[in-house]
Amino acid sequence: RSEPDKDWYSHKHQKPCVSYEIGVHLFESRIVWINGPFKGGEPDINIFKAEDGLKSKIPIGYKVIGDKGYRGDEKVSTNNRSDSVEVKNFKKLARARHEALNGRIKEFAILSDRFRHKVDKHKIAFEAVCVLVQYSLEGNRPLNQI
Repeated sequence: RSEPDKDWYSHKHQKPCVSYEIGVHLFESRIVWINGPFKGGEPDINIFKAEDGLKSKIPIGYKVIGDKGYRGDEKVSTNNRSDSVEVKNFKKLARARHEALNGRIKEFAILSDRFRHKVDKHKIAFEAVCVLVQYSLEGNRPLNQI
């Protein structure tokens, strides 16, 4: 409410919210990238392509695995009809692994209840939650292996 703007509204969640860009290592239970917050109405592909977005950090010759929201970007490998069964399964497992991480982050009520502070404090809360989730990944709750 302190910054009224229609761009905070997410059609996906049907309410105002903030978005973050998160990257998880494919073969280790490790969060490797956090970027945000962004207005909830901002498409994921725009966040990815932003000046300080993940795309700018990916070395030449490498790609990330993403969902159909990233289709068409040369730095993202999405579902492709020409993929072999093994590659399709690998991408499916990678996306499921990322969704499992998202689910663990969303377990914290501070991120699902109304946040009554300014956006800069939300970033602090979000990063603290990510640190706690990372501790659990390293301890007794690792992500599924691919």
